[in-house]
Amino acid sequence: MSDKKGYSTPGLFGDINHYDSSGKKIGESRPGLFGGYTNYDANGKKVGHSDPGLFGGYNYSDSQGCYVATCVYGSYDCPEVWTLRRFRDFTLSKSFFCRAFIKCYYAISPKIVKRFGNNKSFRKFWLSRLNKLVLKLQSKGYENSPYEDKKYE
Repeated sequence: MSDKKGYSTPGLFGDINHYDSSGKKIGESRPGLFGGYTNYDANGKKVGHSDPGLFGGYNYSDSQGCYVATCVYGSYDCPEVWTLRRFRDFTLSKSFFCRAFIKCYYAISPKIVKRFGNNKSFRKFWLSRLNKLVLKLQSKGYENSPYEDKKYE
């Protein structure tokens, strides 16, 4: 089995096409008006946006998130992550400070997961903590059934 997760190729008009390791198109990024990119899945649904960072690189925001939990549990669509996403959307998003935390988390966590996500110790460290949080949230009534994220536009 290959370690290659996929690849991207430039498109005709500045867009970037994204493919999985078998060559199936999984999405694309189109240039935005002010230097960023709008990101779409294979069905053309908007899934995020990348803006140029102050010191180079790009800051990515998406309609998904839960980077660490997705890394730890292996899927964005699993019962534990559904619970955490509900907590984000129905509790954390209600407070100014918690929304600021969410924004910081989405700015920092992709870089952390990119750097440490393949490290077994990193995943083990977060697994025990996330399991405790998920159990606590479920005991408070947060469901673990399939969930569509609340839209923040």
